[in-house]
Order: sequence, then structure tokens, then C-alpha cells
Amino acid sequence: MKKFALLFTLVLIFTAVFTVAAEDFPREESLTTNGQQWGAPANFNPYALSNIAWPVADTRRIPIYESLYMYNMLTNENEPLLADGPIVWEDDYNIIVKIKPVAHWSDGEPLTADDVVFTFNSLDPDVIGYQTQWSDVWSYLEKVEKVDDLTVRFTIPAEPYNVHMLPSYLADTRIFPKHIWEPLFEGELKETTAKQEYFNENPIGSGPFKLKFYDETRIVLERDDNYWGQDPSMFGKLTEVKYFIHPIFESNEAGNLAFAQGEIDVSQQFIPSIWDIQKQLVDENGKSLVTTYYPEAPYQLGYSMPSLVINMTKPGLDDFTVRKAIALSLDFEAIGTNAMSGYTQPIEISLFNNYLFKDYLDYDDEEMLNLMWDTTDLDGNRATANAMLDEAGYKDIDGDGMREMPDGSKIEWKAMAPAGWSDWNMSLEILSESAKAIGLNIITDFPEWSVVQPRMYSGDFDIVMWSPFPNPSVANPWRWAWTPLYSKGVPEFGQSAYRNFNRYHNDRVDELLDQAAVSKDKDEQIQIYTEINKIWLSELPTIPLMYRPSSFQTTYEGVWTGFAKNGDGSNIPPLDCTDQAAIKDLYNLKPVKK
Repeated sequence: MKKFALLFTLVLIFTAVFTVAAEDFPREESLTTNGQQWGAPANFNPYALSNIAWPVADTRRIPIYESLYMYNMLTNENEPLLADGPIVWEDDYNIIVKIKPVAHWSDGEPLTADDVVFTFNSLDPDVIGYQTQWSDVWSYLEKVEKVDDLTVRFTIPAEPYNVHMLPSYLADTRIFPKHIWEPLFEGELKETTAKQEYFNENPIGSGPFKLKFYDETRIVLERDDNYWGQDPSMFGKLTEVKYFIHPIFESNEAGNLAFAQGEIDVSQQFIPSIWDIQKQLVDENGKSLVTTYYPEAPYQLGYSMPSLVINMTKPGLDDFTVRKAIALSLDFEAIGTNAMSGYTQPIEISLFNNYLFKDYLDYDDEEMLNLMWDTTDLDGNRATANAMLDEAGYKDIDGDGMREMPDGSKIEWKAMAPAGWSDWNMSLEILSESAKAIGLNIITDFPEWSVVQPRMYSGDFDIVMWSPFPNPSVANPWRWAWTPLYSKGVPEFGQSAYRNFNRYHNDRVDELLDQAAVSKDKDEQIQIYTEINKIWLSELPTIPLMYRPSSFQTTYEGVWTGFAKNGDGSNIPPLDCTDQAAIKDLYNLKPVKK
């Protein structure tokens, strides 16, 4: 209790310091956020290898450096940003992109095809000399060339030929000004190390904000009043937000406390029991000032699917009967309620997120439907699991209530997740209790992230909890299936793999994913993904536990109002006003007081 009181006191002191320090940026003109920066800014350099500060970090954030397109996960489509209209397929290998004539950099220079060509070429590992956070595009790009001042041609390689990935990267890749970076690369940043270590303290971007101030307590962006996006061809106006501020908190608890005190407008943090804060922060009429995308459970839009990744080379776990029994035993309601504070819709046992990609599956396919089951019938599912295990020879031989292997050996599998990831840790505790209910011994293992990461990459685990699914992009659902299931190019156990951690291999799945990679026909894709889903259901190399938000967006509307909500007609995804098409949220915000 004393430790908690001390922590609370320190948090209050830290919050008070922030409040005083923020007074030079009027609160009524400032939009505040948290959950994306956890230490003093190390650099604002998009070419750095690590520690890139908000808002340059992450390929989806576009307040300073913009992309040609912005992905909208509500529609699974790219919307034009710097691009002047949709991509045009010139033929099977070439994509044409036009650039908006009004687009320009924050220093007033025009943004042209030269900037786009320079950007993509500068990210080529063979050119820059190392792999940046943006460089994966060159796995699916053969060349990029200027057609005219406002037109660029992108060429897809014949091997691997893929019609989904390059359009995805056109929304993920920020465009950088050639007139700034080329002289640097030819001069003081000529050496590789210099490129990686450059701070970039004055980013020249094309976005709605410029870097105003930073220190160890906060990062402040200031609205660019000359932003090109106020043109009628884009947003048609400037955002009313003058300052976009990210205070730097030392912990989730400190950030959550600041939100509960009305000092944070957009929280991208896991906040347990949001309904309690909703009751605390109310206006003079008793109406809550705390809002979420959905007004009631699940509150947030669940995009990702944290799952159990199962090492199918381990004795017992190599048996589909055991894997399905584990899946049948799971108390999904407890996971959703206790681990996720209700921030998840009821789970459907499917490789694909039912709430996002249901129209890519054939729900008239009886074989697929027969392989699925109702996750809410816990007693019935556990009865089925017990019967399956009995028939397969997993019996309680010594009478201790726990089953042994058919050869009589003891069962003990470890389920691993990083220490301190509270919702994931609790999910695995629920897994352990669920497994005990059918006589299987699964114990939890919570080492530090620095231990989990190399073990997961090398395949050194029994069960690891991870979200094997990629960031939102138009490459989904292809990439959704490719990431956990495609075996080609995945190194063997003991070497680091950055996808397919359990080294799942099925020749037919590889073949189907190769077919889906080149398919532009929706009906054909439905057939392919339905077959992949049936194979997955027949093998269960992964088991989904929840639908988790790609980003949390919990909002305080005591200073700003108008944040995107489900059913409001805005079609804006809830991604903290910075990610992809969520940037449009900024143009609906109105100050509560003027």
C-alpha cells in the first residue's frame, strides 16, 4: 500500500510539472496525446535505425511527412493524399501515380515527381547501404521513374510478382524532400553511420504540422498555416488545432492518470475499466466527457488478433487433437472481460478477423462452417475437448487430475508473453486455468521482452502469445494469411524469423497464397481464402484469443469535440488523429470554448 501511495505521489508531481510546463502553449489551442513516445526524443530522422521520435516513427503517421495515399481500414481502401487520384494500372507490371499540383513542402518548395523518385530510391538497401523501416518496399518494387513533373511510374518485379504489396507500400512510405536530403547524403551524411545517427532537428515535411519544440518532457508540433492541404482538392481548410502535443510519461499509469485528470485529449494507451473514468469526468450537466469509438462494449475497434502461436514440433502440441482441445477449452468471455476490460467483440474461430474480412470468405461453404464452433458454449466445448482427448489416449494415469501423454510421460507446456504486458499476461493465466479444466498442464512464462523476442524469432518456445497479423493495409487479407502461414523464405528453427514463428508448412497453403498474390478478382480471392481458412481450421497452428485495437483511441472532449465515432457518417477510423486516414479527424475537431 505504501508503494502505491508513493507511486501516486510521484505521478502527481510529474503531472503537475507537465501542467506548468505546458502553459506556454494555450490549452484551448492544443490537442494532447499519449501512448506513442516513452522517452526523450533521440532523433526525428526517418532514415535512422531506431529510437525515431513521434511523430516521424511508424510508417503510418503522417502529421509531418506524408504519403501518396492514406489507408482507411474501415473500407480497406487507399485514399489519395499527395496522389492526385487512385493508382492506375498501366499494365500487369506498371502502376502510374499522379501528384497533386498544389502539394508543397513546409519551406514553400513544390513537391514533385523528383521527390517521390528520390524517396523510394533512397530507401533501396543497395543504395543507402542498410535496411531502414521503409526499405521492405524494395522486395516488391523493381524500379521507380519520373514520367513528368507530376507523374511517377512504379514497376513490380516478375519475381515475386504481387499485386497487393506495392499499393500497400504507397500508403506506408512517407515522401521526403529531395532538395533537403540529397545534398546531405552527398555531403555530411555520405557515410552510412552519419545517415543513421543524424538528428534532423528541423524536419521539412509536407504535412499539416511542423516541429515546434521538444525536450525530455514533451514533443510539440505547430500547425503549418501554409499547409497545401487547405486547398479545395484536399481538406479544404486548416485544422483548428494550433498545437499538437505529446507529453512524455514514464509509465502507462502516469499517462492514464493524466488522461483521468483531463490533461490528455486522445489516449493511445490501454486504460482498464474506462467506464470508471467516464463517470469521473463529466460536464456541468452530468454528461461524460470521455468518449470511445463505440459508446458501449467493446468500446474500441478491434483490428489485430493476438493469438497463441504453437510450436507444432513439441511432443503433444504436434497433435491436432491437443491443439483443438486447447482451443475448445478457452474461456473467451473471461479473456474479453477480465484481460481486455471488455475491449473485444466475441471471438470467431477463423484465421481472418470476422469483423473486417468476412466478405472474403464463403459463408455458404458447409465444410468451413462445420470446422468452426460457437466459442460461447464453454461447457459444451470442454465436454467435446475431454471426449477427444480420451479417445486419443491422453488419460489421467496417476489420478492427480491431470492427463499424461499416451506413452505415460508427464505433460508440461510453457505459454510465454513479455512481462508487464498485463492484458496478455492475464490472457495466458486464463489459458492455463482453461487447460486445467480439461486436464492439460500449461504453465505461464513471463520473461522480459528482451528475452521473449529472440526466443520467439528463433522458435524456442512451446506456446507464445503474439499478434502475427500485420498493420492495417490494402495488402490484407493476403498479408494477413501470408504472415503466419507462408513457409517460403522462412529460416529453419534456431535462426531468426520475422514471421511464421512456428515454421508452419503446408504446400497447398503456399500454393494458394502464391495464387492470391496475383489475383485482382474478388470472387477468385474468396475461393482462395475460404480454402486457406479450412486448412487452417483443420490444423490450428495458431489460436486467436481476442480482437484488439490496432490503436486505442479514447478521447476527452472537455477541450475538443468531434472525434470520430461509429455510425457518425464520417467514415474515419479511430487511430489517434495521426495514422493514415485518421488524420481526417483533425478537420472535424472543434474547440469546446473559444
